[in-house]
Amino acid sequence: MSHAADILAKHYTSEDHVIVVHNSPTHHKQGAGAPSAARMPKYTPKEKNLLAESTDDNGNKVLVPMTGGYFSNGEPQLLYWPANDKCARWFKGMAEIAKESRDVVPETVCQKNTEFLLRLRQNSGMPEQETEQESVWGASFRPGIRLFWHPAGIRQFLRLAAAKQISKPTATQI
Repeated sequence: MSHAADILAKHYTSEDHVIVVHNSPTHHKQGAGAPSAARMPKYTPKEKNLLAESTDDNGNKVLVPMTGGYFSNGEPQLLYWPANDKCARWFKGMAEIAKESRDVVPETVCQKNTEFLLRLRQNSGMPEQETEQESVWGASFRPGIRLFWHPAGIRQFLRLAAAKQISKPTATQI
């Protein structure tokens, strides 16, 4: 990541840059209720609800609901059906969660932006991923470079681009 920032700073000094980071190799264990998309079902489970494994105060294993997330507009996104639904308190499934996200950020906008970012990454000749989290932080403290985390970063990038707050951006998806 810092290598990408060096190239941008050296060869494109008069332009603003946006680096959108797909941080899958930098994930670390979060709190007990933090969601992880690994092995999540596509649809609402029929037999066993999807709960996160944690430990209670006595060190015993317990199952807890995952903590919800937030849409790009700041609204909370629930991962489980609400109490007034026929599937109350059951995991929604990744298909429903993705559908809700598309309702907030239109799919056509996401598709166009994803294609744009992928073209820029391919044209930059940069490797797809860096393995050290420190390189990400090093790049984020450079003048003229904005760093966004994927996928929320793409949504933030879209809002800025749509508002024309970023003119002729150079973006690299790593």
